[in-house]
Amino acid sequence: MEINPVLVGTYVTIARDVVVTVAAVITASIAIYGLRIWKRDLVGKESYEAAKTLVFHSHATVRALLKLRLPIGDHERMMLTKEQIEHTTESERWRLTEAAAYRVKLKDFMEVYSGFREALLNMRVIAGSQVFLAFQPFQKAIRSTLDKLYAYLVLLEDFSVSYIGEPDDVKVTSKFVCSFDGSVDELQLSVEDTRESGEIFLLPYLHRKSISK
Repeated sequence: MEINPVLVGTYVTIARDVVVTVAAVITASIAIYGLRIWKRDLVGKESYEAAKTLVFHSHATVRALLKLRLPIGDHERMMLTKEQIEHTTESERWRLTEAAAYRVKLKDFMEVYSGFREALLNMRVIAGSQVFLAFQPFQKAIRSTLDKLYAYLVLLEDFSVSYIGEPDDVKVTSKFVCSFDGSVDELQLSVEDTRESGEIFLLPYLHRKSISK
């Protein structure tokens, strides 16, 4: 049987084109698969880092809030002018320095809290609005604590009322200043519990099964 060189050449060309096409398809498939794996790993890493940052800032916020509620030490009180001393009573001087010191501490706290809010917003981009819902009780507990501080400041700075009570009594009734009397601190307990609930939501992003592991 005589072999037609032209026909053989045609078959060779077709076979070569098929091989090249198949190789191109395989290469493209591998590239697409690799790209998907890379994107998945990238998103996983971003999720982990965002969740880790949010947990860090939530802990920092709890610590800062506790620090905010600590009683004012003498070193934290502002120096009064001679005129202020001469025209105020001892109770009024305490109220002035107490309020001024807590306003300074409040400013420090808000700087820490802003870090938490930014971390929460970053995590929202990844996890959606569910992360806001998870940390909503935590933020509510913080607002409840701050509301007590604002009420305490109003009481201290309202000098239309000349006498509001002895300092220790005023601190206790404010329910804001830490008392260290051995009783359960409901404000701190609420903040810590709700923060932990928020962290539980983040466990899948942290590749953990529990808070302690």
